[in-house]
Amino acid sequence: MPLYVVLTRLLGREPNGEDLPGSVIELDEDDALELVALGALEPAPEGAVATDGSDPIDAALAPLTVKQLKALAAEAQLDLGTASKKPDIQQLLADSVDRDDADQVAAFIVMAETAKAS
Repeated sequence: MPLYVVLTRLLGREPNGEDLPGSVIELDEDDALELVALGALEPAPEGAVATDGSDPIDAALAPLTVKQLKALAAEAQLDLGTASKKPDIQQLLADSVDRDDADQVAAFIVMAETAKAS
C-alpha cells in the first residue's frame, strides 16, 4: 500500500482517530486520490516509513542525543532555560512547533534529521 505525507490535520481515520501534519500514513491509492487533489496529502518520498499514528515531531526527536537536541534548540533559537535532561529538552522542542502548520512541521523535521546526521 502506498505511503503519503499528511499536509493538514486529518480527523476520524482509524485506528488513531487523527493524523497530524508531517505524519506518514499508509493509505489505499483510491482512497488517497481525493485527499491528494484537495491538498491534504502528498505522496511520500522514496524510503519514507509510516509513522503509525505517532506524533511526527516526537518521532523525529526520539533518536537524537542530548547534544543533538541542544544543537537543534540553538538552531531553532529556542531558550532551553534550565532544561538539561533529554525528556525535558524534547518536550520544549516539541512544544515550540505549531502542529497545525504543515510547513513548520516539515521544516522542523528536516532540522531534526539534519541534527541526527551531525
